[in-house]
Amino acid sequence: MLGVLREKFRLLMGLTIVLLFIWEANAAPEIRIGLSLDGKRQEFSGNLILFVGKKLNFKGFYSSFTVSAVGENLKVTIGKKSFFTPRITVVAKSGFVGISGKKYRGKIECWAKGGRLVLVNVVDLEDYLKGVVPKEMGPNFPEEALKAQAVIARTYALKHLKRHSREGYDLCDTQHCQVYGGVNVENPKTTRAVTETYGIVLMYKGELVNAFYTASCGGRTASSKEAWGRRIPYLVSHADPFCKSIGDFSWKASVSLRTLTYLLREVGVSCGNIKKVYVYKKTGSGRVSRVAIVGNCGRKILKVSTFKYALNRDKLRLKSTLFRIKVNGSKVYFYGKGFGHGVGLCQWGAYGMAKQGYTWRQILKFYYPGVLLRKIY
Repeated sequence: MLGVLREKFRLLMGLTIVLLFIWEANAAPEIRIGLSLDGKRQEFSGNLILFVGKKLNFKGFYSSFTVSAVGENLKVTIGKKSFFTPRITVVAKSGFVGISGKKYRGKIECWAKGGRLVLVNVVDLEDYLKGVVPKEMGPNFPEEALKAQAVIARTYALKHLKRHSREGYDLCDTQHCQVYGGVNVENPKTTRAVTETYGIVLMYKGELVNAFYTASCGGRTASSKEAWGRRIPYLVSHADPFCKSIGDFSWKASVSLRTLTYLLREVGVSCGNIKKVYVYKKTGSGRVSRVAIVGNCGRKILKVSTFKYALNRDKLRLKSTLFRIKVNGSKVYFYGKGFGHGVGLCQWGAYGMAKQGYTWRQILKFYYPGVLLRKIY
């Protein structure tokens, strides 16, 4: 009888392990997000559980404490008492982990490096997206556009995992990866877009796509080849009638020739006093690739990336490379279209498509021709 019970118990445990494996295999993965918060001192708050050290030794339950970086160690202050540790992990017993007014799902890992705090939010990918979509697109967009944004944000995150592996996390929370604001920026409308596309990504020939997106393409998307020198079959240039006259479709800027001379000199481009500037070469989609300047040195041909960087250092002047130049007296005028690199999904174009009744699936197929939609968990 005892042997039969043991056998049943063994089978039950085996079934439990299999079921747990199946559940884990179909669950959203965890992702590690580096937080761009002040690197010297942070105050934690909430219904918190604190673990210290790399082995996660339980320290206790707390409602608040502060953490400061001291060399390669952390100084944790709880009330009037302090202690030093190389690392902490903070989990919310209920609610969220608060850090100096911002709230986060999941857990927070913290350590010091070079006298500065490193804060990493370890969070379920779907929960991460709830803090990305409202920052990258915003709840004022139609629901079908938001769903398209959720899919490409999910795809982009998975495609670029380990981008910051040397720093100890997967992605950062800035424009370098995707802007992430945690719980504070969550909105019911954008959260619904995430949950209704749960686990769905864009694939091409069995691989996650490079799901690049731009604020506005200015009426024509750019190819990956012209933008970065690498041809990707689904990132091609094509007309986009859906973003016209909305959002950041058109813009203009101006700068004096004297200021232009100074700005270029600041990035190492010197040609005496600049007297003339004009578009020297364009790409297939009509974007500027080379700019010519004429000064005391004669003529110099600059890459548009250098020219744009110089003009945007102190303030945003050139929103894209889809522009024309006009010199009138001592002033240079720029008349442009679009905002961003122009590759992939045009966010204002997605807005226009959604307003015209297109579904999120149709929006994605328009901006990424030839790709497939797959539910991976």
